[in-house]
Amino acid sequence: MTKFRFNLKNVALIVACFAVGSLLLVSGCKKDDKKDDSGDTTLTGIKFEQSAITLAVGRTQTLKAVAIPADTVLPSCTFVSDKKDIATIDGDGKVTGVAKGKATITVTADKFSATCEVTVTGGSSEEIYREPYMIWGVPMETIKDYEKRELCEENPMVLYYCGENANVESVSYFFGGEKKLWSAEIWFNNTTDIENRVVEFLKTKYEFKEKDELREYWFISSDEKTIVWFAYFVCGQWVLQYIDKAKWDEFKVQRL
Repeated sequence: MTKFRFNLKNVALIVACFAVGSLLLVSGCKKDDKKDDSGDTTLTGIKFEQSAITLAVGRTQTLKAVAIPADTVLPSCTFVSDKKDIATIDGDGKVTGVAKGKATITVTADKFSATCEVTVTGGSSEEIYREPYMIWGVPMETIKDYEKRELCEENPMVLYYCGENANVESVSYFFGGEKKLWSAEIWFNNTTDIENRVVEFLKTKYEFKEKDELREYWFISSDEKTIVWFAYFVCGQWVLQYIDKAKWDEFKVQRL
């Protein structure tokens, strides 16, 4: 029988083999710091697909938040605008231009956040009139916070604002029985060619539906949530009304 000869060379070889085996074992068990305990990729941040957008007053655009890394599941997000009088955003990320200016939209998910810079352009209506805030269903206090015109009068159902230039006599916001906004109305002064200038602007922003024999123009927004009615009254003034389509039947009854 062959005898194992104990010497320092054999000891050194055994120690070396043990060390290599231990190293391989530790390396094989090392946790991937990009994986959580379930094996899914760990979220390291979030971002918007677009870091900046530009849209006109009254226009909308949906911002999309994405996870970092891309194969991570995106948690529930919260969207906030730092200037709601310039641009608003809803829970689905849809941005609406409210007034000319710049605003920052922030999205937050878990402990991470990202921003998008929004530039709202005034549009061609700016020299004629400033469109009212068409955020249907909001309470009266919300409009008071947004509207920058001078408040001339109010009652429990209507807010009356003074016109902002020579073209506009007044701007009114109407609230229904639930005290929620359902319509906004602008009365124009008889300035030069006001009919054609307003109609031409409306055609650039809304879908033109018809003009009837009573000189009434009808438009609808691209999302079909707002009906726009522009008409000449016997008192000699033009009136422009924006109506929540969901409340359209109620409006027709009031006009009968």
